[in-house]
Amino acid sequence: RGYAREHALHGAWNDAVRSYRQMVRASGADPAPARLRVELAAALVKAGKASEAQTQLPTDVHFEREYAHLPAWVGQTLQAQGWSSR
Repeated sequence: RGYAREHALHGAWNDAVRSYRQMVRASGADPAPARLRVELAAALVKAGKASEAQTQLPTDVHFEREYAHLPAWVGQTLQAQGWSSR
């Protein structure tokens, strides 16, 4: 997740989204790992694509549990949207 997180660190959200999407494809898993989907969703929000972001959030896990394992901006972004696990 190095490149995606590096882009995020610099506020290059469209580049971060592109990198996260590449990682989702490369994971080969369907669905992609929850932490990756949560990070992608937060990056999409930051890139101004909140409606698309919501479709990336995992419905099979309580994604808030992943916040402790992710950069702080991820949880802050999704909490600011008022989103929680379904």
